[in-house]
Amino acid sequence: MKSISARLGVLAPLLALAWLSACGGGDDHTIGLKNETAPYLVPLARAAVQVSAGWAHTCAVLADGSAACWGGNQFGQLGNGGQALVGCADGSAVCSNGPVAVSGATTWARVAGGFLFTCGTDAAGAAHCWGAGRRGQLGDGTQTTSNVPANVSGGLVFSALAAATGGDLACGLSAGALYCWGSGYYGQPGNGSVSQLAPVPYRVSPTQTFAALAAGEVHACALDGSGAAFCWGANHAGQVGDGTLVDRTLPVAALGGRSYTQIVAGLGHTCALDAGGAAYCWGAAGRIGRASASVADQATPGAVAGAQRFVQIAAGGWHTCGIDNAGQTWCWGDNSRAQFGDGTLASSQLPVRIAGLPAFTQITAGGGHTCGATAAGAVWCWGADTYGQSGRLL
Repeated sequence: MKSISARLGVLAPLLALAWLSACGGGDDHTIGLKNETAPYLVPLARAAVQVSAGWAHTCAVLADGSAACWGGNQFGQLGNGGQALVGCADGSAVCSNGPVAVSGATTWARVAGGFLFTCGTDAAGAAHCWGAGRRGQLGDGTQTTSNVPANVSGGLVFSALAAATGGDLACGLSAGALYCWGSGYYGQPGNGSVSQLAPVPYRVSPTQTFAALAAGEVHACALDGSGAAFCWGANHAGQVGDGTLVDRTLPVAALGGRSYTQIVAGLGHTCALDAGGAAYCWGAAGRIGRASASVADQATPGAVAGAQRFVQIAAGGWHTCGIDNAGQTWCWGDNSRAQFGDGTLASSQLPVRIAGLPAFTQITAGGGHTCGATAAGAVWCWGADTYGQSGRLL
C-alpha cells in the first residue's frame, strides 16, 4: 500500500513518529499503537446529530447544537481552547480519550475532521476552522495554529463542508459555488496552481456549480447538478478517475458517464454512490472493493463487488466502509488497525459485512478508525485508538 508519505514528503513519517512517542502505549502489545477491535459506545453528554472522523480525532455535533471532539490534539484540533483533557494516556495535552466541548457558544450545524485540523459551519452557514494552520487550512488568511474556532474569511454561507482526513484541504459549497482553501502542492485547491497555498477560500471552476463535494489526502472531488463526478489534485493512483495518472490542477470529469448522488475521497482513492445505492470506486488498489484490482491501481470508476446497496459510504485512510439499506455496515481495504470492527485484523479487498454492530444511519472513517451513529444519536467507534480517537475512556 502507498503510505501518506508518498504525497506529503518527509513530513508525514516525522509526524507519525511524533504521534507515537507523544501518546504511545497501548494494549495490543505493538509499540505506540492501541487498537479497539470491538466497537465502543462513546460517552457523549447528549445525542449526536452528526459525526465526522479526522485522521486521529473525531468530532460530533450534539442535539443542543454544541460540538464535542476527542482524540489527537497536537495542534488544537479538538478546539477546546487548551482546557484540561480527559484521560490522555501520558497525562499530557496532546490527546483526549473522551469527548471535550469545542470552545465558544456557537450553535453548530456540521463538523468535518481533517488531518490535524477541524472545520465546522454554524447555524447560519458561516465556516470556522481550528487546529493546524501552517498550510492555510483554517481559511482565515493566516498560516497560524488555533486551538479555538477561527472564522473562515470571506463571509460565505456554506450548505456543505468537507475536510481532508489525511491532508490539509477544506472545501465548502455556497449556493452551488465550490470554494476550497489550504494546501496547494498538488493542485487540490482547484485554482490552477501547484505551487501556492490558498489561505482564504478560492472558488473552484467558476463556470460550474456543484451539489456535493469530498476532500481526500491530496485530491478533491465534487458532483455537479447532473450527478457527474469531477476530481482534481494528485492522481498518482488514478484517484481522479480520468484514465490517467496525471495530476490535475483544475476539475476534470471522471470517466464512465455515470450519475452519482454521493462522493467520498480517501488516501489515493475515491468512491461514489448512484441513485440506486450501487457503489463505484477508483484509485489505489485494495481500497476500492474490486476483485480485479487486487494488485494494480485503477484510474477509472468501477463497480464495487457484491449485490449490496448502500445509503451512505465513507472513505478513510486505507479503508472504505458503507451502510446498506438495512443499516448494516460493510467495510473493505486495510484492517490492520481493526477499522472494520469485526474483531479481527484481517484485511479484505472485497466488502465484508460486519456482524454485531448496531443499525447505523451515519458512518465516518478516519486514518485508521471508523465511527457510526444510530438514529437515536448514539456514536460507536472502533479501530486505531492511539490518541483516543475511538473515544474509549482509560
